[in-house]
Amino acid sequence: MAGAAGSRAFPRPIAQAMLDADSYLLVSEWIEGRNLALHAPAIVTELVAAGLFDRFCGDLFGIVERLAAAGIAHSDIWEPNVIVRDQRPVLIDFGWGRRYGEPPARDNFHQPDDAQAMRQMLLRLGALRRMVKPDLEAKEPGAGSV
Repeated sequence: MAGAAGSRAFPRPIAQAMLDADSYLLVSEWIEGRNLALHAPAIVTELVAAGLFDRFCGDLFGIVERLAAAGIAHSDIWEPNVIVRDQRPVLIDFGWGRRYGEPPARDNFHQPDDAQAMRQMLLRLGALRRMVKPDLEAKEPGAGSV
């Protein structure tokens, strides 16, 4: 999950502590960048102009795949939990994170699974892209011509 400086998809953990039998504290590095929820139109416009929108979306989905391969569910994937640094996504806020197979932290918490949540976010980003560049066809992600 580490790579060259500026290319990590997750914050680096700095400290952790068990608070009680059911909860822990995880402190991670501060991620410089722009929050996707607060700056989505500007970020999408910049990514489209630079020809990097598709790579950015692929990076986002790749993050979920890497977590799943490690047996980790983030459980709170949406725009406020994505920081954009150097035109790359960084997933933050692992407060709802858990190992696959473990129950959610709260009984009334009904977050879609990570892949479904990521798909929903990518669809919202795709809608923004069409607003930035309206001549794009409204296709289902991954759909080709038949």
